[in-house]
Parts: sequence; C-alpha cells; structure tokens
Amino acid sequence: MNETVWLLKTVQQQEHYSSSTSWNTFYIESSTLSNFNQKENKFLNKFIEEYNPSSDNFHVLDIAMGQGRNSIWLAQKGYKVTGFDSSIQGIQIAKNQAKKLNLTTLQTYVTTIEEFHFGFEQWDLIVCMYFPIMNETSYLRRIEQSLKYKGLLIVEVFHWDSLSDEYIIPIDVTYRTNDIPLLFSNLTILIYEEPIDYSDFGNKLTKIIRYVGQKQYSHIYS
Repeated sequence: MNETVWLLKTVQQQEHYSSSTSWNTFYIESSTLSNFNQKENKFLNKFIEEYNPSSDNFHVLDIAMGQGRNSIWLAQKGYKVTGFDSSIQGIQIAKNQAKKLNLTTLQTYVTTIEEFHFGFEQWDLIVCMYFPIMNETSYLRRIEQSLKYKGLLIVEVFHWDSLSDEYIIPIDVTYRTNDIPLLFSNLTILIYEEPIDYSDFGNKLTKIIRYVGQKQYSHIYS
C-alpha cells in the first residue's frame, strides 16, 4: 500500500472523509507524497486550455481547495479565485505559495461547505474535485444557484467500479454512472465521461468520472 493510500485510509477510518482534523495531517505530509498529484488537475487544465475563458472579471470558486494546487494554477492564469477548505494546514500551504508567487487574485477561507456563503449568480466557474457533494442535496441547490448565467461546474470523482481497485479507499467520493448529472439536473451537460486514467490520489490507472455542466437559466427555482 503506497503512502498516499495509507493516509487516505487513515482519514476515512478516523473520521468522515471531509473532516478537517485528518486532512490537516494529510496536507502536512502532502509535500512528500509521491502518489498525490500536487499539480493542477489534468481534466481542469485541459478544459481551461480549450475553453480559454477571458480572465477579465472571471470569478472561480474552488470547493475544498486543499493545499491550493488548482486555485494557485487558476490564479496564475489571471482569474479571480476564491477557495475554501476546512483544513487550516491546507489553506496555510496555499497562502504561503500565493505569497511566494505574488498572487493577488486568490482569496482563501478556512470554513466548511455548510458555513460557506456561496452567494447568488456569483461564479463563472465552480471547481469540485474529489469532494463528497452527494451527502446533502441542499449543497447542490446552493451550488447551482450561485453560478452565473452560462456559469460552469467542473467535477472529477472516482467511479463506483474503482472500489474493486485495492488502493482506492474513500467511498464518499465514489459515484455510479450518471449520479453526477442527476445530482445537478438543472445544469446542461457539456462533458460527461468515464475514462480509465490516473486519479489525483494514487498512482495507478482506475475508472473515474469527469463532468462539466453549464447553467443555462438566469434563475433556478427550487
């Protein structure tokens, strides 16, 4: 069992996957983990490079940003990025890196998804990578409502079939085929795929889900 998997197993065994206490330990060790992708997510990179949104007044929210690997990359491209995470250690790593790079377009918050104020029609892009968004439907409506008209949601999670792979542990971020589009049924599917690829956690090929949805309404009524 590699060190990344061992830490993920510890996170899940000790507390809920999104618990800040265990993730603090993970991010303290993350700089030495060879099997944790410390660069921006590959799917996010490809989508942004192809979509190529203008950086002028383009607002991004990074849900559960961790140590900021995606937020930092997006801020370097000139986007106005807000990220939050319940892990103090993760946020501190992100803040230190942003300071080192002289980034002024990144705002970070130590908070939970329950406490974060998403706002209304505020975000051009919401990034949600390997976070257990399925637990409460109220989160889903808040995410949808906070997207601007034509705003985008990008998600990557493990596919349910990945549970057969010994090294993958966190069932909270494991979804069945079409779970994500059904959860965000008010959004129009732009991309939905289930590739066999390297996930951000672990260094083996496994089945993952990649999704991009777009809000094509000026208002969403719940």
